[in-house]
Amino acid sequence: MSYPACGSGRRTPRTSSPSTGEPTPRSSPGSEAGSYRSAESVQSHTHCSRAVEVGMQWASVVADLYKVDAAMDPNKKHSLIAGLYSAEAVYRDPLVEAQGSPSILSNFTSLSSIAKSGGLEIVHAAFSPETGTSGGTLRFEAVATYKLRYLPVMNTVTWQQWTTIVFDGETGLATSHTDHWSLESLLSALPVVGRVYRNVLRPTAGKLVHKLLGNSVSRLALATPRTIGLLEAASPAPSKP
Repeated sequence: MSYPACGSGRRTPRTSSPSTGEPTPRSSPGSEAGSYRSAESVQSHTHCSRAVEVGMQWASVVADLYKVDAAMDPNKKHSLIAGLYSAEAVYRDPLVEAQGSPSILSNFTSLSSIAKSGGLEIVHAAFSPETGTSGGTLRFEAVATYKLRYLPVMNTVTWQQWTTIVFDGETGLATSHTDHWSLESLLSALPVVGRVYRNVLRPTAGKLVHKLLGNSVSRLALATPRTIGLLEAASPAPSKP
């Protein structure tokens, strides 16, 4: 899975939260992109560049939710969730489904219980606005890197992920957040487990499937031409017109 690359930009739109002083989004990505929604005469490459610019801005904001940093204010993720997500928002990845912004916050804050540092590096992003509203869809590709707790060596894991966030047209708040990554990328990234997965588990599974089914498939392949020949011999010859 990948998103079409058509430019880059990393400017992050933020203001300070009046309660915590922490940087929070100043508006929804839909309203941020509103200046070009109705400009039908804008050339396609300009539109694409703007979509990427806005996408990179908001992907950088969202990336703070994935950050694990001892110096990070613990209230920061709370402020980001409150400013970005609706109360009924749903977060999904291949292992987890969290419903409601409090549950989403718990999932992101729990990263610090398994990792002592890490976060996302945004590779590409784009925002597709919903015409005439404050909504739209943010998509970004990123590389996640974390240093795990409790492991003195071989404790760094890295995998690639793709994220899609849908913003409501009326409120401008996120209603759906989905992270995509493969089981292969996750297992391969884990220390020791990744080596066992690549060198033992997958090859063994292939040999086991071949041992269980290979002989049957071979016999079927050999028998099929013989069966077809017998059927053809038993079938009456077609009558001539």
